[in-house]
Amino acid sequence: MDNLLFIFRTSISKKTDLKRIGSILNKCSRISHWNVDFEDCNIIACNFVNATIDRGKFDSAKINKCCFKNCKIYELDWENAKVGGCSFDNAEIYYSKIRSFVLKKESVNKVWFKDCFLNKIQIDDCELEECIFEECKIDGSKFINTHINKSIFKHVSCKNVMFNNSIISSNEIIDANFEDASLAQAKISKNKWEKLNLKNTDFRHTEIYSEDYKILKGYNANLKWAVYEQLIK
Repeated sequence: MDNLLFIFRTSISKKTDLKRIGSILNKCSRISHWNVDFEDCNIIACNFVNATIDRGKFDSAKINKCCFKNCKIYELDWENAKVGGCSFDNAEIYYSKIRSFVLKKESVNKVWFKDCFLNKIQIDDCELEECIFEECKIDGSKFINTHINKSIFKHVSCKNVMFNNSIISSNEIIDANFEDASLAQAKISKNKWEKLNLKNTDFRHTEIYSEDYKILKGYNANLKWAVYEQLIK
């Protein structure tokens, strides 16, 4: 069993303090892992660039206007954190719990979520480009007025997810459960679809490109109120 050492009070108050402590601890061969508990903290306008965050606990923390770029993040606990106004670019996030997560008018580029619990996140008026959601639970989340492009959804649960008024184009969507999800008034074009559950999925006033329409119809989607498009520009 690993030996653990807990330090309950420190003088760390800013990012430079954390980097200074990290440079010391990383040189100690007998320390395999270390982390700082950000429980019940306010983290505002911080840049996490070329960083590795391992087993971070941010319970009840408020994280706002932060940048996560070229990061690798493992076992992150944001389940009860409040996250908003942050940008993500070329990040890998593994085995993490993320809720109360709100993004509005942000670009999310090349972010890979692997085996993450992303229930009830809110993405509004954003651009998601070349992202990967693999082995994730996204149930109850909202992707509203959002352009999702060249991304991969693989082995995912999207029950009760809202994609209303979003543009969903050139994605790979494989082994996905959209039971009770809503794509009302969305625009769907040129996606690859495989192994879908579309039980009670809402396609009212959804504009669907011809090839997507044929595939979705093959999964018994109720497209009675959808709009068939030969081409969506």
